[in-house]
Amino acid sequence: MRQALSGLKVMDLTTNLPGPYLTWLLAALGADVLKVENPQSCDPARVFESDPDHPFRLFGLVNSYKKSITLNLKHTTAREISHRLVSHCDVFVEGFRPGVMDKLGLGYDAVKSINPRIIYVSLSGFGQSGPYCHKAGHDLNYQALAGSFHSTFATDASPQVPNILFADLGGGSLLGLAGILAAIVQRENTGVGQYIDVSLFDGIFSLNLLGQCNFLDTRVDPNTADSVLWGTQPFYHVYRTQDNRHMALGAVEFKFWKNFCITVGREDLIYRQYDGRSAIDEVSKIIRTRTLSEWSDLFEHVEACVTPILSTEEAIMSKLVKSRLLWVDDGVEKPHPLPPFNLSGSPHPDYSPAPDLGQHNESVLSIIGYSKGEIKEFVRKGII
Repeated sequence: MRQALSGLKVMDLTTNLPGPYLTWLLAALGADVLKVENPQSCDPARVFESDPDHPFRLFGLVNSYKKSITLNLKHTTAREISHRLVSHCDVFVEGFRPGVMDKLGLGYDAVKSINPRIIYVSLSGFGQSGPYCHKAGHDLNYQALAGSFHSTFATDASPQVPNILFADLGGGSLLGLAGILAAIVQRENTGVGQYIDVSLFDGIFSLNLLGQCNFLDTRVDPNTADSVLWGTQPFYHVYRTQDNRHMALGAVEFKFWKNFCITVGREDLIYRQYDGRSAIDEVSKIIRTRTLSEWSDLFEHVEACVTPILSTEEAIMSKLVKSRLLWVDDGVEKPHPLPPFNLSGSPHPDYSPAPDLGQHNESVLSIIGYSKGEIKEFVRKGII
């Protein structure tokens, strides 16, 4: 069975995480993704936090299913090769600062002149315009400037560095994927591609929807406002258990809160769902009377939105993750995540590990017309 994006050819000039995760999602949907790296300075994720026993931790996860070639775009011949590749591609994704690709002869205007159907994606921290467009940054910086980071800690607490890269993955990769899919549909109607400016800052700013809505309603800074989704009420809160683990209670609807109160034997709390701190203190005392395992067993079949807070290892090993086919660890293939979507007409691809640097140089370049002799000369000159 063909996959949803079978036949779609993607040229990937991104590094680290946001771009590679975006193109990994495309590859997982069946696209043929060609990762292009500089032979002298590869994707930093290949060596970041790696060691002989655990090579390419991050790189291996977000670059499986792809092919790899090397091009030193400072060479004129390498640029000519890239132009030939572009003529065969549907999507072009780059993650450099504004202006860099123009200097390398691979800006949107140059690429569009070669292939008018190309969908060209620039993935950057602050977008292609504005006062910060040339400024360096990482996920923490984008969250800090978007207001989302500030909204997650109380006024009397020190901010904690988020351990999920919401700006990189949510604001960049996922919204970038949405833009590409929309452009593919539009190209079916118009016959031409387009330019997509994906800003990680723009994405995380738009994802701070609750904070923005709360501010518009109250004109009070979200982290000081009495918003139920910031843990200010007993039914939407995190509680410590007897064994110093934590349990999440998300009983927003009254029926779930009522079920919770009945199950813990405190029917007197049913109509105190919005009693704030005093009710939170009461529930805290209750939850401290049992272990996390005991509470999990008690609420296993109760509709009360009560869940244990699991570690990453516990989540990976959980029956939920296994049943949803989100992780493979069968002893045959290297343990790896599977795409987080299930299309009835587009099966998950067969696993292929992240490629070695330049692993597909010869096969890819021969397809677009270069001889073995030419390819050997490219290697000798440091072009690939």
